[in-house]
Amino acid sequence: MKRKRKFQLSLVAFFLSFSIAALVNLFGESEPSGNPNRIVSTFSETEAANLADSEAVVFNEQASENTAIAEVVQGLLDEYGTTPDQVSIVYYDLQNGNQYLLNEDAIFYAASTTKVAVAGIYIDLMEQGLLNWDSELPYYDSYYEEGNGEITNSEKRLAYPVDELIYQMLTYSDNTATNILEEYYTDTFGDYRTAVIKFSEIENPSSELYQGNYATGVLLAETLVKVAENDQYEAITDIMKEAQTGYRLKEYISEGVAAKYGSYDGWEHDIGIFYDGDAPEYVLVVLTNDMGDVDEFIGELSLQINKTRVNAS
Repeated sequence: MKRKRKFQLSLVAFFLSFSIAALVNLFGESEPSGNPNRIVSTFSETEAANLADSEAVVFNEQASENTAIAEVVQGLLDEYGTTPDQVSIVYYDLQNGNQYLLNEDAIFYAASTTKVAVAGIYIDLMEQGLLNWDSELPYYDSYYEEGNGEITNSEKRLAYPVDELIYQMLTYSDNTATNILEEYYTDTFGDYRTAVIKFSEIENPSSELYQGNYATGVLLAETLVKVAENDQYEAITDIMKEAQTGYRLKEYISEGVAAKYGSYDGWEHDIGIFYDGDAPEYVLVVLTNDMGDVDEFIGELSLQINKTRVNAS
């Protein structure tokens, strides 16, 4: 089952206390008289206390990071006159398991954020040997949908290779390219929405998610974690790193961010994986509904969370 990332302070404190007590009892026992040749490793109460102090430092740093991020979020919500029910924010630290969650299970219209998972399910098909990057998928007039991208805005062809479709979908959010991928998947392998939800590996997804292009912050965050932590999806993150320069999550962070925005009517989002060199450090999902100056809000939130994490490390 997919590992939970709930940061529960009481549970951690309990296990910390239990572990220290167990170590003292286990290693602090006197030598049994019946075996004089047995060598006993002792673990003094002082050493146990030192271990407790070191683990408490890590614990306190994580709690401090959570508090700092919560303060950043609340400060920006106040600054932009936004109520918490207008946003969903999910932050996962991939290095220490820390997280910040706000309305993580609220259902939002996903817009183009689910295109990351669409690319992911095609990578899985290629890993299974069912397709390759050069496989051509058919185009029909019913697949056309206005928007950005070369496939949408160029003379149409009878078919397009998978690599071009995925590149256009992730780089320019090309809706026609996306429709070709989604319709081919549904016609050949099964409902693509079901596959997208399954790709995230979330537990007990709401039935509402299957009714249209919907997502929760957790679903999108788990999608990003899967893509970030598995090398087979590197082609996806490579494209996302080059896309949407200077926009939303990337407004103030120019390098080391693999992002995918989504926009539809009042639904304005961005989701991203943040890197230190080649190592994924954390993921951030920001979903919004009917809020003003959303581009600047997301850009500033991205910057401040990044600074908070650096200061906490």
